Amino acid sequence: MKSLRIALVLMFLCNIAFAENLEEIVIFEDSLALKESKTTANVEVITSEKIENIDPATTADLLKTILGVSVKSYDAKHVSIDMGGYGAEKGSLNSVIMLNGRRINSPDMSSIDWNFIPVENIDRVEAYHGGNSVLFGDRATGGAINIVTKKPIKSGFAVKAEGGSYGTYHGNLAGQYASEKFAFLLNLDKYSTDGYRDNSELETKSLSADATYYHDYFEINLFGNYTDSEYGLPGSVTKAEIAQHGSKYSSRSDDGGDDSEYIFGLGAKVFLPVGELNIKTDFHNRDRDYKLYGSSNTDKLSSKAVNPFYVYKIEHNDYSNRLIVGGEYISYTIDGESDFDSFDIDRTMTAFYMSDNIKLKGFLLEAGYRVQKLSDDYKFEDKSKDDTENAYNILAGYDFGSLGSFFVKYDRSFRFPTTDELREYDFFTGAGKLNTDIETQKANTYSLGYSYSRDAHFLDVSVYKQDTDNEIFTNPTYTPFANENIDTKRKGADIRVGYDSDTLLMELAYSYVDADIDEGVSKGNDIPLLSKNKVKATFGYRCSAGVGVYYFANYYSSSYQGSDYGNTQDKLDAYWVSDMKIDYKYDRFSIFFKVNNMFNEKYYDYAFKTAFYEAYYPAAERNFAAGLTFRY
Repeated sequence: MKSLRIALVLMFLCNIAFAENLEEIVIFEDSLALKESKTTANVEVITSEKIENIDPATTADLLKTILGVSVKSYDAKHVSIDMGGYGAEKGSLNSVIMLNGRRINSPDMSSIDWNFIPVENIDRVEAYHGGNSVLFGDRATGGAINIVTKKPIKSGFAVKAEGGSYGTYHGNLAGQYASEKFAFLLNLDKYSTDGYRDNSELETKSLSADATYYHDYFEINLFGNYTDSEYGLPGSVTKAEIAQHGSKYSSRSDDGGDDSEYIFGLGAKVFLPVGELNIKTDFHNRDRDYKLYGSSNTDKLSSKAVNPFYVYKIEHNDYSNRLIVGGEYISYTIDGESDFDSFDIDRTMTAFYMSDNIKLKGFLLEAGYRVQKLSDDYKFEDKSKDDTENAYNILAGYDFGSLGSFFVKYDRSFRFPTTDELREYDFFTGAGKLNTDIETQKANTYSLGYSYSRDAHFLDVSVYKQDTDNEIFTNPTYTPFANENIDTKRKGADIRVGYDSDTLLMELAYSYVDADIDEGVSKGNDIPLLSKNKVKATFGYRCSAGVGVYYFANYYSSSYQGSDYGNTQDKLDAYWVSDMKIDYKYDRFSIFFKVNNMFNEKYYDYAFKTAFYEAYYPAAERNFAAGLTFRY
């Protein structure tokens, strides 16, 4: 630790030595990533050009294209993301999701409402693979995803209308204005569907706005997102119910909810004589009112966050450097009530971090450090708990120019328990109780990788090993508590190869992860709901007449069912899901027709089976969609 801090100080002194060649940054960046992809390890960028070509129907569909990422859903409303091979059960709790550099994860176990971010409003997506707690803090044990929304460069508007199977309708209207000093964007979105299963209907209405003022010495950005949704909760079914009623059946016709959520914030960038100062603030609120298993539940979440950080960038002949020094403050308040109990929890996190990235001739060096404090106040039991964690990383690599670049990296990351994992439900009474014995999860990750791109060809290869202490799992026996800490170990590899030009896209990606329990009676067993092998394939061709044909395929190998830590139950079958899209673009118009799950694969995203119960969540079968877009 001491040597790492000394290295960071030496890097800073190197910055001062070349300060006269500081390059002024004049573009408002909602990103902590470097523009030069070769100077940052394991960062994947889905560009606006690629998004336009593949034209995903939803933000969740877009995230499916990220290397190694698994996208699973209980129903149309609840979609979770797994990075780093943590499995579908709690994988979404091991990654950080950001909107324009602002953290939007909830402190509880709830997943992101992806309807909150219409895909039509996304400019690019940055995926930071592997442990990344230095820059992104709590939960970045598997990685981080930053969704960057559009910044207008010209005035205009766009209208989009889509329809499809299961009574699905989607409409989007976006207008934008841009001048030399000011840019403004407004996006209206409505989505509704009856859903594949009974009682899986979903209707959402979203509004987002973004305004930026540009000055020679500073930039100011104001943004806001709002969404309101009504939905059914079809729940799980048993194999016997599927055999009797079919896979669309739901026994919980009265379960469902009504959610509303908004986030708004202010960002500022000041260009100093040396470096630039950034300040991001945001306020987040979510209200949920839902009925589950006949019980009425409400919860309110509110948060406020401030993230000031200083960026110091140098370009001097064969030497470049980017230093980031920042702090974070985020405060959450959760108020909830059910038919059985009520609760009131306050959570505060504060952090200081610094990271430096150096390139000297072809050599790459990166090091970083973070200290983060967690303070919890469980008002419903008049108890509190504090915890402090450190994260650090160091990377070395070499850029061979036209022959590609290579890196080796060590990273220490962490995940605090969520408020739901600390406030547990008694399995027998349904009432809440507090489990402050759950410890913070800590991961040590060792990785190396190679990246090559030339003309339209590209190749990315990485391998990693991760040892995790006190990984937080659901306890299948629910005694004495519903969650427990278990040591685990992972080893994995990701490879992507392809060709991407204006007319032709060919991409093949393969991910392997072997994740094992490393202690207790289940030592050596596989982690449930995790496919060891995943394949993603994309093929697309657009002719000069404007017609495009695209094929997408995703393969998941077999996995043990949820809660099966003993690996004693039947495994879920492997499956391929293939989609195909045909579109036509002419001048300001575009139309498309798409077949999802074209070979009518029958599979489960989630399934849980123990000696006491079973729960299956059937995924949608073959379905269709078509739409029209006009841009001016």
